[in-house]
Amino acid sequence: MFLGACSSPVDLAQDALNTVKANAIGTAISQDTTEVLDSMTLANLKSASLAPQVLLGCVEVTGDLSDTDFDLVPAAAVFTYTCNAIGRFGVEASLKGQVKVTDPSSDISINGFDTTVTDLNLKVIGLQSTSYDETRNGTRQVRYSPSFVDNSQDLSIDRTFVLIGLAGTAKITNKLNYRLETSSQEPLSVVSALPSGSVEITGKFNWLSGEDNLSFTVSTPQKLQYDASCQTAPLFSSGELRASLLSASGNGYIRIVYQGCGLEPEIKFIALP
Repeated sequence: MFLGACSSPVDLAQDALNTVKANAIGTAISQDTTEVLDSMTLANLKSASLAPQVLLGCVEVTGDLSDTDFDLVPAAAVFTYTCNAIGRFGVEASLKGQVKVTDPSSDISINGFDTTVTDLNLKVIGLQSTSYDETRNGTRQVRYSPSFVDNSQDLSIDRTFVLIGLAGTAKITNKLNYRLETSSQEPLSVVSALPSGSVEITGKFNWLSGEDNLSFTVSTPQKLQYDASCQTAPLFSSGELRASLLSASGNGYIRIVYQGCGLEPEIKFIALP
């Protein structure tokens, strides 16, 4: 644990340490946003920090793989990961744990899948700005329509990262909803890679670290523009994420502005009167 007590957004803006704290929280939200995109299709059920080809041979698939309604979603498949690879950042990465994929209904009109994540650990080792270790538990619900796909998640995340040369830890509750909308003429499919499109994010994000227990409402004042051709995280060419504090004073937000494929976003805390 590394953070001192902080109860208001005005406190957050007062010194360099708390500026770094806001950056740490914003980075966690941003990295999860890239990770979520890869979990919204069965075509690449993997971590965004691992390249697609490296998963061959390190994923065991068990469970009920039947598909009685022919919607391309298995009844109850379990993916067990023991993967080590070079990730999107060009640094060492590993993915271990389980993801269970289930068909929510035998009614073919319900297009999508549910996932249960159990002790799914993602570790990225590299520069301080990109190194982190997360273990996730919880659920995701993914639903498709012809022109958009929705992901609603309820995850508990134990995160370790580097802050000013020291290891920091946080417990995160992520209850965010993601919608990717595309103008592609081809209908979206659960087994096809996601096309480029705009991403809207809403919901709650809680951060517990040391004496800090901060609750945020997340929104996208400018929708994120997902670039399907981008191979280096973050995968957005533009857009703005905003995490507003739910505190007694309630006067501030973390702003995350994307500046291009593979370019680190600008993260800044904005204190309001």
